[in-house]
Amino acid sequence: MYSAIDELIGKEIRPWVQSDGGEIELVGVDGGTVRIRIKGKCGSCPASKFTLEHLVETMLKEKVPGIREVRFVEQNISDDLIREALRILRKGPVLEHEADRR
Repeated sequence: MYSAIDELIGKEIRPWVQSDGGEIELVGVDGGTVRIRIKGKCGSCPASKFTLEHLVETMLKEKVPGIREVRFVEQNISDDLIREALRILRKGPVLEHEADRR
């Protein structure tokens, strides 16, 4: 189910969202529940976000059998902060005595 949803988002939904300055990300699939994150202009405009969420949910449920629910998750952390955290984490674990020096 994950690959079918990811393909649908990539081919039909993402180009439409990007044309309005937004981005859409498949966060995960658990049984019949799909988690989606909307970012960019579309994620920050309440009217646009509501319309987009409705359209995405309708399209996913119509085209991918077995989807019972679509949840839209918020991103409360900036992309820059996430990239910085990943950069730090990829260097390896920070030992307790090293943490004091940073």
